[in-house]
Amino acid sequence: MCRQYDADQLRAKIELIKRRLDRPAITADIIVGFPGETDEDFQETVELAKWAGFSKIHVFPFSVRAGTAAAKLKGRLPADMIKKRAHILRDTSDELGHKFVEQFVGETCEVLLEDTEPLSGRSERYFMVFLTTKARRHENQTTDCTNLTDSLATKMHKKTQNKSLDNLVPSCLSGKGEIVKVRIT
Repeated sequence: MCRQYDADQLRAKIELIKRRLDRPAITADIIVGFPGETDEDFQETVELAKWAGFSKIHVFPFSVRAGTAAAKLKGRLPADMIKKRAHILRDTSDELGHKFVEQFVGETCEVLLEDTEPLSGRSERYFMVFLTTKARRHENQTTDCTNLTDSLATKMHKKTQNKSLDNLVPSCLSGKGEIVKVRIT
């Protein structure tokens, strides 16, 4: 891919970031199934992702784009292999994301409300937070809420898709665009 860095340089940068910042949300964009990718290459990618503890991985299965240098490369992988590797890496992303979020349970964070059905938004650490009927404003302006990771958000949305969610919006919250302090439970 003609990257101007290698895995060791990436590890050094991640170590530096983690030394200087408190539990940073580090994400990655990874293409799987690039021409010539071996089983060992793919396994090294998965192991690097686990070592880094990425909070989210955007997984892109390789596909040929006419006119690009990659389109001329030999060693293309079968589509089913690329699909399987993408699935494995997405599962790894879900596991790492859940582990990342779990370390904030019991803490207070700021959330930018982005949606009202269900009432939800992104924390300052970029994970989704969903407020439920348990949400209430305290004297110190912190709202208790229930947090679900991205993979669980879809399940919650499907369960509530055809129901009115007005009762989930506490009267003290105006909705989209508001920044609220919440306690992750």
